[in-house]
Amino acid sequence: MTDSTKLAGLCCLVALVLVVYQAIGIIYNLLFHPLRKYPGPWHWGASRAFLTVSTIRGRYVHQIKDLHRQYGHVVRIAPNELSFTDERAWNDICGATKAAPYGMKKDERLNDLVGGDATNPDLSKEKADMIHTRIRRSLAPAFSRSSVRQQSPLINSHVDEMVAVLSESAKQGQTVDMCRIYAFTMYDSFSDIFLGESMNLLGDPATRPWVDSMVGFAKATTTLAALSHYWVLRLLIGLLLKTMGNGSRDAFMNPCLDRFDRRLQRKDGGGSGRHDLVHLALESSKQQVSAKELRDFSPFLMVGGGETMGSLLPCLTYLLLKHPRAMQRVTREVREAFDGGGGGQDDITMDRVLRLPYLGACIDEALRMYPPVAQGNERVVPEGGAAVCGDHLPGGTIVVVSQLSAYRQKRNFFRPDHFVPERWLPEAGPEFANDRKAVFKPFSVGPQNCFGQEVAHYTLRLVMVRLLLSFKMKLCQESDAKNTWGGQLAVYNVWMKPPLNVELELAGVKG
Repeated sequence: MTDSTKLAGLCCLVALVLVVYQAIGIIYNLLFHPLRKYPGPWHWGASRAFLTVSTIRGRYVHQIKDLHRQYGHVVRIAPNELSFTDERAWNDICGATKAAPYGMKKDERLNDLVGGDATNPDLSKEKADMIHTRIRRSLAPAFSRSSVRQQSPLINSHVDEMVAVLSESAKQGQTVDMCRIYAFTMYDSFSDIFLGESMNLLGDPATRPWVDSMVGFAKATTTLAALSHYWVLRLLIGLLLKTMGNGSRDAFMNPCLDRFDRRLQRKDGGGSGRHDLVHLALESSKQQVSAKELRDFSPFLMVGGGETMGSLLPCLTYLLLKHPRAMQRVTREVREAFDGGGGGQDDITMDRVLRLPYLGACIDEALRMYPPVAQGNERVVPEGGAAVCGDHLPGGTIVVVSQLSAYRQKRNFFRPDHFVPERWLPEAGPEFANDRKAVFKPFSVGPQNCFGQEVAHYTLRLVMVRLLLSFKMKLCQESDAKNTWGGQLAVYNVWMKPPLNVELELAGVKG
């Protein structure tokens, strides 16, 4: 027997073993797995490959939404994973329970990959979710309503800059990509709040590739996390990252880390006399985090602060431009509140901005239709198992509340695919009486919810108030095509937003 014959025989044997192994796994998943009783397409329950392909294609949230419409509030979307759209699942999965006092832990695969631990895991190191908990405790006071009120002049200054840029474009008759403008404004603002230094994205085009790097980073990490469920691929991913590096991660993280390092060299926060979040976290009497821990998390804090608002604003703008009646009503509400009495910018205070009911309803409806965390965060049932929606699930089961799916189900909302801000107002008709608003948790719940809700509520409203006072907007036809905003946007943990090209005209009012 020749060497080539032996090699061919060995390859055939390996292939046969792999086929038998996969066949045994499929049979077990279909006939003996603890989750076999849950509804869902049989082939998704047989193999994780279908969920993996859907995630890599950016179609996950849309396919899961359709599966929930077919199978109900709980769907088996992989052999060991369940997706929920029941309002009770929020507290069972994310809330503080006896089985999980800090909420069920997030799937470590994503944390490991974005942080680099897949290449060199350290079992003695404190897990990312515990560090995140301590960082939350250090920063949470800075995001209270009173603290946001103190920061409001700083936020206003960046919105002023945005309006100035848009005004110049309007005067010159230029089409504006509002996606880019919103992203630049939100990241500039949050960087200033966090590090005491703006990223200057609005003012310096040379800094703008960083925003694009974040998109590449989101795609890469989502793809790698999906593939890492397979142990062979996980080993290969770790080896490749260790030997070749992770260019998309470095392009995104390094500018944030460099900016953080510069901030640490400015002991007084830049000499402005104001206290940024770094100062509050590291120099408070109850310091709970080290500079290194805060540094490692700084890129993700930037995304959490900038991407959430930078993602929702173009979605809200698109929805308003597609629904002229809603646009007319919210514009009238804003202009009557701030321009009717001849007031200008000084009248646009935090308290007054937060007292605009129809604008608030429009924002809530945009959050329902385009939740910033559309995919949801996968959590792992703790060892010993836990109850979710009344059913006991075995430890190690992956569970998720898919926000887009939950918000687009007829079981939860009347006319779920329609933009109807009135559903959030007391005047809502009887057809909306059965809307399950308790399932609407765009900022999550429990110990790991978004602690920046107050700054988000204020900033979103402030930006829209200034825009509606200053401009008339018209959606360009190319941004409403089926392959852009008129279709289904891909999701890789964040929405993959195409350009939102808008024609602006100065409104001729103060603001």
